[in-house]
Amino acid sequence: MLVAAMEGRDNRDILNSVLCDELLAEILCKVQDPVDSESVSLACKRWQRVQRMAKSKLGLLIPSDITCAAIFAASAPSLLEQHRYITSLSIKSKCPMPSGKFVLRVVSAIASSCRCLTQIHFTAGPLSNSSLEELARGCPYLKSLDLLYPLSVKFPPRLHKFAELRELTFRGHNEDSIYSSESEDYAENSKDIHNPSEVLKLVKVSLVNMRSCTSFNLRWLWISSSQIQKLKLSNCDTVGDTGDMSSFAYAISHLKELKLLRCRGIAGQVMMLAAKHSPKLKVLTVHDGADTEGMHMILQNCRKLEVLDLRLPLDLSRDDLMMIGQHGKCLHTLRLHSCWMATGADMQMLAHNINSNLSELVLIRCRAIFQDSGTLSCMGQNLSNLKCLDLSENEYLADKELAGILAANAHGMRHLNLWKCCRLTDKVLDFITWQCVSLKSLDIRSCDGMSMTAVSNLVKNCHSISMLAIEPNKLSSEARRFTFSKHIAIIDPKSSRFIT
Repeated sequence: MLVAAMEGRDNRDILNSVLCDELLAEILCKVQDPVDSESVSLACKRWQRVQRMAKSKLGLLIPSDITCAAIFAASAPSLLEQHRYITSLSIKSKCPMPSGKFVLRVVSAIASSCRCLTQIHFTAGPLSNSSLEELARGCPYLKSLDLLYPLSVKFPPRLHKFAELRELTFRGHNEDSIYSSESEDYAENSKDIHNPSEVLKLVKVSLVNMRSCTSFNLRWLWISSSQIQKLKLSNCDTVGDTGDMSSFAYAISHLKELKLLRCRGIAGQVMMLAAKHSPKLKVLTVHDGADTEGMHMILQNCRKLEVLDLRLPLDLSRDDLMMIGQHGKCLHTLRLHSCWMATGADMQMLAHNINSNLSELVLIRCRAIFQDSGTLSCMGQNLSNLKCLDLSENEYLADKELAGILAANAHGMRHLNLWKCCRLTDKVLDFITWQCVSLKSLDIRSCDGMSMTAVSNLVKNCHSISMLAIEPNKLSSEARRFTFSKHIAIIDPKSSRFIT
């Protein structure tokens, strides 16, 4: 219908006379391809207006050039007025603007035009308290804020003005304050650093690039937040709580999900506190930081742990794997990255002791599963309820090893990731085609041992598959016809976009 409408003026005019704005907006929202979406906006001014009105998300990247930024600030009111019904807005800049007036103008435009916003990602510059108050008045439904946090500031922003705020992300900003002394309103009386009546109903908090070399203090945040269920720390070596971290411990009493990414300096201490004060913890992710002592305490004390995702700088030992197996009775997801020191016997012991109903297993760069013959087969005998299996980047994984664990989980397997398992051949792909009858997604990028013929056979005969990640040159013309007729999404390995 859309194509026909764009081919001639008569057809387009018929659509414009028959369809109201609301129905036309519903139709235009179905156009997913960016190229087609851009073409639709060129059909006529009405279609352009309706498409802008129907858009729910808008992302803007501001150039670092001061002149271009000034032009953007001047045009922001008219631009945002055309997208006044968006619910999510992202305004980023490669480097924060050197002028506080730029931020004030853009925030004023947002507050006056985008009343429906529920989510804002603003990293074009730190927001002063006056800007936050204006944003809170103009956008009363905001639930998620992603902002720069000036680490030189010692006084808290007025977040309590956002009545619906549930998610908060602070990104540490080390540069000097961009505001002059006349306009900067962070530096207030230190008696106001915390008001007991200013309680924040935050459910999710993320801290990024918070460094201990600065003098900032987030104690006000932890004292004001007692309902945090998800906490993510990325590239941090402090949580901004002075003294014995008692306020931080208070804030995580209801924590259910903890993610520590590249936080080697504080990961151990945070895990210790979580083990003592977060009995409801269900998800633990630790990447590139910490020893295993804190993990042991969490396994022993947090008996409801369901997801464990580890990529540690120091490899897991036999004792660590035994601890995971003995105390992971509620785990339904186990992700282990780079287990180079574990032996086949260690992995088999883990599978024997851990929850037999484990549904997702990730073993990325795990030496034992291809070096010690029969390891995966033995693990499969104890883990026969797997639905998701990720064995990516195991370059020496052999067909018989993979077939061993798939044999016990063939009928229930839904998602299988074999990226960079370059030794696998057509034999195991044929096994997957005929035995994994419930398979929904398969990643076989960089599996050089698999031929175009076997891939074509998979696409033709595996009736449940709906997503396939593979190089385009491995798809024959026949395979492409089948992917189109069966609505199988093919993922381009370079852009991760659908190419069919």
